[in-house]
This record gives sequence, structure tokens and C-alpha cells, in this order.
Amino acid sequence: MSVYDLTGRKALVTGGARGLGEGMARALARAGAAVVIADIREDLGKATASSLREDGANAEFVALDVTSDDSWAQAMPQIRLIERRAMPPLGHFSLIRFGKDAVVEAGTSSRITASRA
Repeated sequence: MSVYDLTGRKALVTGGARGLGEGMARALARAGAAVVIADIREDLGKATASSLREDGANAEFVALDVTSDDSWAQAMPQIRLIERRAMPPLGHFSLIRFGKDAVVEAGTSSRITASRA
């Protein structure tokens, strides 16, 4: 077993459509994690998630502007849907985001804790 075995783990990668975020999403997927890519660039985010799935990863895309509370509110129902349909339960996320401090419920078996950076 590898020290980097993330099988059964889940990751929400903000800015995951390109650059360092994409690299992180790919590394997490290679290590076995299910990945939700969240980004404002829908075209690139969908392409990245599709590429990861072609490589055998469990990956989905959600449009998200991390600086916008409204965008978070719109993204959460999609994350709930992904949780129920395409991925094992997301478990508990802790993430840092810009904007107001919030605890966002992602479904009956998940909770996303977001705090201001």
C-alpha cells in the first residue's frame, strides 16, 4: 500500500480547472480520491473532469466563484446531487474560502466547513 493511497477519500478542488489546481486534482485522482473540480471556467473545468474520467478517475465539475456567496449557494445543490448520484458520500470537508465564514450542509451524510482566509 502506498503512503499516497487516497482510495475512498474525496476532494473538492477549487480552481481545479487549470494551473496548480488542475495539477492537484490530477494528483489526488491518481492517488485514488474522488474529485469534485470547482472553478469559474466552466469550459476548462468540464474538460478537466472529462479527462480525469477517461483516465479512470471518479471526477465531476461544479461551476463556482469562491469569492461569491451567491455562487456557493448555487453550487451546493449540485454538490448534493453529485454526492447522491455519482460519488460515494462526500464525508466531511474542511476548506478555506474567501468571503463570509460559513458552514454549508452538503447533504445528510456530508458537511462542508468553509472559513474566511
